[in-house]
This record gives sequence, C-alpha cells and structure tokens, in this order.
Amino acid sequence: MKLSKKSIYYKTLTRTIGVLIVLAFIFPPILLLFLPILLAVGVYEYLYWKNYDFYIEEGDIKITSGVITRNKLDIPVRRVQNVDINRNIIHRIFDIAELKVETAGGTSTEAALRYLELEDAEQLRNEIRKLKDRRKSPETQEDTDGEDYVLTDKNLLMLSLIGHAPLTAAVGILLLGAALTGLTIFAETITQLIGGLILSVIGITVLTGLSTLFSATGTFTKYYGFSLERKNDAIEYEMGLINRQGATIPKEKIQTLIINENFLERYLGYATLKIETAGADTEEQINTSTAIIPFDKRENVVNYAEKIGKFQSQEFKSIDKRAKSRYFRRYILTASIIAVPIIGLIIAGFGPFLLTIPLLLALAARKASNLKWENIGYSTGKDNVFIRNGVWKRKTYVVPYFRVQNIVKTESIFQRRWNQATVTIDTAGSIWTNPKIIDLDREKASEVQMNLFEKFRHSIYQ
Repeated sequence: MKLSKKSIYYKTLTRTIGVLIVLAFIFPPILLLFLPILLAVGVYEYLYWKNYDFYIEEGDIKITSGVITRNKLDIPVRRVQNVDINRNIIHRIFDIAELKVETAGGTSTEAALRYLELEDAEQLRNEIRKLKDRRKSPETQEDTDGEDYVLTDKNLLMLSLIGHAPLTAAVGILLLGAALTGLTIFAETITQLIGGLILSVIGITVLTGLSTLFSATGTFTKYYGFSLERKNDAIEYEMGLINRQGATIPKEKIQTLIINENFLERYLGYATLKIETAGADTEEQINTSTAIIPFDKRENVVNYAEKIGKFQSQEFKSIDKRAKSRYFRRYILTASIIAVPIIGLIIAGFGPFLLTIPLLLALAARKASNLKWENIGYSTGKDNVFIRNGVWKRKTYVVPYFRVQNIVKTESIFQRRWNQATVTIDTAGSIWTNPKIIDLDREKASEVQMNLFEKFRHSIYQ
C-alpha cells in the first residue's frame, strides 16, 4: 500500500512555509527564494512518497521508507496497543488522515503514516484490529454489548462553562483580595477606597470573564462531537472540532478508573470519568489525561465505570477521626502565620481591615477540616480497592488488585506525632497519580496494607 498522493502536496506546502518562517527571521530576503525552495522540497517529498511502502505480512506490519538511506520497520501485530487516527482541519479539507501505531511498553508512537486517504486509514486500522482479535483465543475474547456513549450538546456546554469555573473563581478572589489589600494601604480617603474598589471589581470581572471564555472555547473545540464505543478488547473514541482525533484504548492497558468532581460539579450532580493506562509516566501522557466520559450525571458516570471495570460500588470507610483535629490545627496555624505580617502592617499605621483575612480563615478552619475528613475514604471490594480524596476536586479511584505493583506504608514527621500513616497503591500508571489512603491509624494502616497484599496475591493466582 502507498501513502496518499495528496500527502506530497500537503507536506511540501507546510514544510516550505515552516522553513521560510524560521529563515525569514534570520535573513528576510530568503522569501525571494520561495519557488526554488518549494520545488526542492516537492522533489524530496515525491521521492519519499515513491519509496514509502507498508503492508501486513505474517502477522507483522512492515514499513519501508527513506530517500537517501533505506529504513525497514517490522511491528508485530501482537505488540500493537493503540491504532489512532488524527485529523486537523487541513487534513479534513484534503480528506487525508494520519494513522499512528503505538506498541506495548512504548513511550511514543512506534510508527506514524503521514498521510493516508481517510478510507484507507480506517480500513487499515480495522484490519489490524481484526488481526489482533483473531490472535486471541476464544477464552480470552470478551463479549461486548456494543453500547455507545455520545456527549450531548447540553453536557458539552456545561463542561465548557463550569469545567474551569472553580479555578477561575479562586484566581478572581485572590486578585480581589490583593487589590483590596493594596487599596487599604495606599488609599488616602474613603472616596479613593470606594472608587478603587469599584474599578478593581470591574477589571477583575472582565479579566475572569475573558479567561472563562478562552478556556470554554478550548474545551468546546476539544470535546466537540465526542463519541465512544466499546469493542471487544478496546475502547474507541473520537472527538474534536478543529483537530479531529480518534484513539483506541486496549482494556488490558487500563490500570485505574478515576471519577473526578470539582466542588461545583459535585453540587450540581455531575462528574468526569478518566482512566490511567500503563506506561503513562512520560510528560506528554501526564499532561493529557484520558477522559472517556468528559461530563455527565454522576450516576451515569458511575454506571459506565461499573460496566468497564466490572465492579459494584462500595460504601466508603472513614479514616482516623483524630485527623479532623490535625487538619483544624493546621488551618489555624496557617491563619496565624498570615496574621503575623498583617499585624505588623497595622502597627505601622495601615488599616485594621487587613486583619479580616486571617480571621475569616480561622473561622472557616473547623468547617474546612470537617469537609476534608468527610471526603476521604476507602473500601476493599472483591476485585478492586476504592479510594476517595479531595474537597475542591474530589477523586475516586478504582484499582483492580491484579494491577497493583507495590503497596507502601509511609509516616511523615507530623503523622508520627499522631500515630498515623498513609498507604500508597503503586500501579504501572503515572507516579504522580498513585492513589493514597491518607491519615489512617498506624495499626489500621498496617492491617490495610496486609489485606491489600493478600487480595493482590489471590487475584494473580485465580
């Protein structure tokens, strides 16, 4: 099979423009050489297209390429994890697509076919998937109910508007607090204070509004037309308004299911379902969490997670009650540390209004400590461990026992004073998102650690 002939024109034009943009900053007259450079790049791309060939033979994807040197690449189909199709808006105009092949254990794309006719790309992707399915024994093949998921227009709009709302609101409050502090210090009259406050509120409102609009637009274009389908041993999804992206997530690669809810989503009864996959320890993969249900009613998200993970939701157990007192003291200490420089400013002659900041923090400490404690929990089910943590953004982790790599019990210097410990569940996913059961009683932490180890050992010998 060959790449699309359209790839010659597309790559010639885009690479010529890219080269000229870079060189123009160094030597602007280079723009006069547009046509010769275009011709040279075009000849190279034609030779590249002519020498590029790919086919499937004896269970391997074979690719030959190269203009000056010849390169040969063999990819065993059994090692293929993902076969993805990506299309930006220019690709869609040309009706071409980029097909990416990712293998097991790889931290980057093994092969990228740039570019195929869209019909050829879809045909090749389906052929590779069918070949992988035929290699599975009947016992290892899974039945699928063929259930699809489509992100509705209502949920897409809500996701775009409130997905980043808590962060935007927090930034706005911090800016308003900073502006108010500055006004109390530098305003000489009540008129200047009120006028400055009004201008600050207007400015911050406009700034946060623009920030919300920008983030909402990005989210809308990213998840526009999101659809998901479960097929045998994989989950397939497509999304994107400008850049249309299609990807496949093999079920055997899924390490952890994560249900995300910020406090506004939790209040409205919505959530997001994300997955952690094996090998997600590269910077790119950490920064691009895979959301398989971007935004929906929480009960729908939980139901879908139960179908994918084949589990039943469990009632969460609470952590050590003494943790509430520890959190309360932590928040009071924070308010006291903030109060020290503010008291110094008041003694120096600045307005006593500044003292309201630590006072408000101190008054909210009891409620904040109770909320933090209430939103931490864990449960050990038959096949999975469930862990919940977070107030502003609560995360509920579902980890199959057979995915556990390590179970670590740690005690910080502060936990030792309270006879407490944390149990961390290490998987083959990202090291930054390993779920933790924090602030357990020390003896209870040891008990939980041993219980998890026994369940892990039992899961691998089933």
